[in-house]
Amino acid sequence: RIRCVLAVQCPGKISLPDGLIEIPPFAFWGCKKLATISLPAGLISVGQEAFSFCEALSSIALPDSLLSIGQNAFKHCISLRVSLRCLMHSNR
Repeated sequence: RIRCVLAVQCPGKISLPDGLIEIPPFAFWGCKKLATISLPAGLISVGQEAFSFCEALSSIALPDSLLSIGQNAFKHCISLRVSLRCLMHSNR
């Protein structure tokens, strides 16, 4: 399970492991030093407020596999630029 327990000690750069499919709610909440994070291909869900108050987070590339972004997942990420591809999923 991912959890940045001591937000003040979070590193500036994090690379999440391959095979990770979910970032749980509040996982990186308040990690003020976190500037960049690498998300794995295959990630399906980013939980509620997972990156809220990561004020130094400046960019994040969301993988094509992402299906769900929880409420306020990037709340108060004042430096953030998000890169994503807009895909439509069809049941046809």
